Amino acid sequence: MAKQDTTHQDFIHNLSIFHCFGYIFSSANFTPIETPIVVKSGKNSTVFTLAHDDSAETLWVAAQGISSTAMLKTMRQIKQLVAETLDATTLHINAILIDPTDTPKGTIGASYAETKKHMNKNPLDSDILIFDSAEAAFNYLQSAPGVIDSENETVYSAYHEYLQTLVEYMNK
Repeated sequence: MAKQDTTHQDFIHNLSIFHCFGYIFSSANFTPIETPIVVKSGKNSTVFTLAHDDSAETLWVAAQGISSTAMLKTMRQIKQLVAETLDATTLHINAILIDPTDTPKGTIGASYAETKKHMNKNPLDSDILIFDSAEAAFNYLQSAPGVIDSENETVYSAYHEYLQTLVEYMNK
């Protein structure tokens, strides 16, 4: 019975993280995808939350308690799938990683204004923003909310559907 309890607790924990990130993104005017990416590794599962802006140019990936290498691997997989399925699309993928299990090289603390100067200068770049807590990530994104573009409803809807399909494909 204890094994079921652990599995149940892991499920609840992962679901809580997914919804926490959904709240963080939506409160900063980004749209979370309704389904998490679930990556299984041995007995453990990692849940990734995706969110996008209205322009269909920026995608956010978020996770907690994994290595920066695991985050980068997931980001590369998403980039590869996007490159294979969308022609001539510039998509910036940025990540939020809370409480990483490693200490990535070149890690610096920076404000949003400082980070914005360097993020996404090259369309091939990916940036992983590392935070000690969900509250720190929330505060960071509150200082950098996404821009709501209600005139782009068709692009927004198509992009959202595309990302939902991408998540479903990755979860197979």
